[in-house]
Amino acid sequence: MSATLSSRPTTLTRLMAAMVILLMAASTVELETAAGAATGVPSAPRLVHIVGGDTLVTVTWAPPSANKTSVAKYVVTANPSGKTCELTSYFPQLRCVLTGLKNGTSYTFTVAALNKKGIGTASRPSSKVKVMGLPMSSSVTEINDPSFDQPGAIVADNSNVWVANYTGGAYGNGSISVIKESTGTVTQINDPSIDQPDGIAENGGVVWVLNSAGGAYGNGSISEIDAATGAVTQLNDPSFTFPVGITFDGGYAWVLNASTSTDSNGNEVGSISEIDLANGAITSLASNSFQSVTAITSNGNYVWVADQFGGPGSGAVSKIDIATGAVTVISKVSVIHNPIDIATNGNEVWVTNEGEGLAVSGTTAYLPLIAMINPDTDAVSAAYGPLPGDARETLWEGTSAWFDPAHEYSSSYVDEENIATGQVLQLDTIDLTNAAGIAADGTDVWIADNSGGTSGNGYVTKIAESLS
Repeated sequence: MSATLSSRPTTLTRLMAAMVILLMAASTVELETAAGAATGVPSAPRLVHIVGGDTLVTVTWAPPSANKTSVAKYVVTANPSGKTCELTSYFPQLRCVLTGLKNGTSYTFTVAALNKKGIGTASRPSSKVKVMGLPMSSSVTEINDPSFDQPGAIVADNSNVWVANYTGGAYGNGSISVIKESTGTVTQINDPSIDQPDGIAENGGVVWVLNSAGGAYGNGSISEIDAATGAVTQLNDPSFTFPVGITFDGGYAWVLNASTSTDSNGNEVGSISEIDLANGAITSLASNSFQSVTAITSNGNYVWVADQFGGPGSGAVSKIDIATGAVTVISKVSVIHNPIDIATNGNEVWVTNEGEGLAVSGTTAYLPLIAMINPDTDAVSAAYGPLPGDARETLWEGTSAWFDPAHEYSSSYVDEENIATGQVLQLDTIDLTNAAGIAADGTDVWIADNSGGTSGNGYVTKIAESLS
């Protein structure tokens, strides 16, 4: 029998083809940069990212590699239509909003830089983004209630939405508003243990309220609310020092305390209180890496803490091995800076930096500048997203992601981005004057706004996830 060659490509053939493609791509970038350097015009801008809205898009990008300091103007061009927008003042972000587009149409976008020598090579076309209007009137509901008084932290279970009011209530130091999801009715829970609540979470039918003041030791406590009955029990421990975050892992709750001591530079050093849910035993974990801590999350093997002033630069992430208690400091100066929130979906750990923010669920994410950490190798990479902001929470849930930046050039909005397709929608018609917390229950997204509303003291916005 004579041997024949298979018509299928071999593994070696595939590898060689892939190497050729990579080399060609690298050569193209080098040629573009070299051409720009040789002629004096800027090379092609990089990392073009698009956020689609109602008849508009927001385009962001990174500067060219060659002659970037001499750039006088950037021009963004839409295809089809040829519509353009120009940017001449681009500090602190390269960002341009292109309006007058047609809803239902898919566009790509290129960016070119100009200087005194002329116009440089245009960037590679962006991925396609469909511009579309959103049925906001039928999908967004504003909920007002006299019990809302500077609402901030918020959590949703399958039946209720629990809103922590920082002030007001029967005792003047805060309360919990409970929104019944099926009817929208609001009831208020008052208890003397609720004192300036700064965080809230739900686990196994119990709502945990983190009080940043009061308690038996004067530095805060935890109010445990039975979700079925509304009964409140206060948990006190000397290790609770201004608790700001909580995460659950199997049989334990991990409470993040903002200020246990100060270091030699005057930075506040926090700690973690580990609570055994079976017997209530509490163990305190301290580390000098917990500097100006802001948020905590876990995946079953590790606990991660966002440290605003840890590491060699301005911020780091502390990774705690649950089995051994060993602490590893993860930092990358160019990517992790003043981290304000942290969350994980099991595959990656997402860190949002101060000035940016996101809320994420399932396979979708809203991407301002965030750091992504491999939970096994600790490798850090960056995701450059469209918009700056001031988010306070990061959330994984369901199949949608909701990015709540709270503030953006004196207005507010919500973004939704699908990780798999890159499609981004900007819900910029939602009125959010001072958003402070975000939660989701698989059907709706709930955003607490700590001012405005009919009372002037805050309100809650309900957004149907099905709108996208």
